[in-house]
Amino acid sequence: MFCRHITIFFVMLFGIAVLPGHARSVDVDSILQVLDDEILRIDIYRAEKEHRLDSLKQQIRHDSHNIRQNYEMCSQLYEEYKKYQFDSTYTYATRMLEYANQMEDREAVAHSKCNLMFCQISAGFFVEAWEIMKNFDTESLSTVALQEFYSRCVLLYQNMGFFGKGIGQLGEMYDAKRREAVVNELNMAQQNCDTITLRLTGINVMDISLDSMINFRRATLERFRFSDSDLAVQDFILSELYEKKGDIDASIYYMALSAIMDIRSNTHETAASKRLAGFMLDRGDFDRAVRYIHLAQADAEFYNARTRIMEISSTLQLIEGMRFNKVKEQRIIYIAVISVVIISLIFLMVLIMGLHRKNKALHLARTEIEKKVLELDKANCELSAVNTKLKEANEIKDSYVIQSLYSDTAFVNHVEEKCKSMSQKIKAKQYGDLSTLIHDVGVKQERERLSSAFDSTFLKLFPNFIEEYNKLFPTEHQVAVATDGTLPTEVRIFALMRLGIKDSVIVANYLNLSLNTVYVYKAKVKSRSLVKKEDFESCIMQIPKL
Repeated sequence: MFCRHITIFFVMLFGIAVLPGHARSVDVDSILQVLDDEILRIDIYRAEKEHRLDSLKQQIRHDSHNIRQNYEMCSQLYEEYKKYQFDSTYTYATRMLEYANQMEDREAVAHSKCNLMFCQISAGFFVEAWEIMKNFDTESLSTVALQEFYSRCVLLYQNMGFFGKGIGQLGEMYDAKRREAVVNELNMAQQNCDTITLRLTGINVMDISLDSMINFRRATLERFRFSDSDLAVQDFILSELYEKKGDIDASIYYMALSAIMDIRSNTHETAASKRLAGFMLDRGDFDRAVRYIHLAQADAEFYNARTRIMEISSTLQLIEGMRFNKVKEQRIIYIAVISVVIISLIFLMVLIMGLHRKNKALHLARTEIEKKVLELDKANCELSAVNTKLKEANEIKDSYVIQSLYSDTAFVNHVEEKCKSMSQKIKAKQYGDLSTLIHDVGVKQERERLSSAFDSTFLKLFPNFIEEYNKLFPTEHQVAVATDGTLPTEVRIFALMRLGIKDSVIVANYLNLSLNTVYVYKAKVKSRSLVKKEDFESCIMQIPKL
């Protein structure tokens, strides 16, 4: 016994020594995505499996003289159906036992009973498996057969311990029996030189830490080649070890690997997808939780594992209940959000309507302001025109005031001089010379001088008047200023009009003409014009002052 434990210890120690460092982080999302992709390929893997099974079934010969061959073919079919479908597994395990009894081969009978125990345990028929174990004859069996038997005992006690957990001392009792069966299996493995069994089973009886157990199993996976089905088991165990250690991400990673290997090996007697659904539930990933629990349910129903179906049904109800509550909470949140959005939209619409009314009022006010501005601009233009006219009138007035001062002063001085001469003649009683002095006063010359002064002053104020005036007439009726700067009488009439003197009576008195003569001049000029008679005076008033 001492030598056996020493052997196991060194085997484990070597495995731990060669183990590469465990990755500090695992990519959980990537491995879950791989699993999701593999789920979509289940039908492809199943079709390949069914094709392989059909090929094996066609090789069976129901010939009483070929019992050994039929036994071997049933054994192959059993191995194919072992974790694939319970009904066929049970059928071929039963046939194997029949053929083994016919051959009277104790090793074959023991192997067939172990196979029958496995499918009964997988389907939950623990009583039937217990009866086989209780009546199992271990005498004169090889270490290989005994090792297989004790491995089935470990599996039976493990499942019964799971159902007895928390019920008094049942759980502890079945766990003790399981550990005893593990020791027996380990003894047979040592005698059989089964290194893998020594490594994988020995770890269960060694009092070592979780890290050592994890490193040990990882070292075993590195050193030995396993089938996809066996890899699924080892990844499942690693996941449980990491879960006990508290490394949930690593536990999820290896549980997902286990589920992937189950799919690829067409294993339907599995617990990985169910456990993985629980992890997803804890993470709040309800979509994956539902997907994986339905995968577990489909596997259990396909395999016809009654205990699994009951376990999964309760878990499925829990997940669906939590998913329903989550959906309900989300619905409440959505309703709340939609309500807030609707209230916000209503508030926004009210705000927009208020802003629209304010904008409309502002638009009306702006229109009114623009209208007032236009009116003000128009008034400014009119005021500017009035100012221009006032400025023009002031300039004309100033010019004529100055001109009048010069003319009046000269005329007064001239009359004063003549009056002195007349006074002297009267005092000298020279009455004959008085008529000559009166004639020399020069009223006619003074009137001509006044007209000349008017023409000169007007042309200074309106230097382009004659040019603009002639534009109103055809060429033959256009006028020209005399060389001495004297304006024609008809032009002088309209020059006075441009200065604002429109009263014909005043014009006639100023020019020393009769009123009728003024009217004749006006009518004659308008008749020669290129514009309408009623528009002629307006055109004269529009001639600008430069």
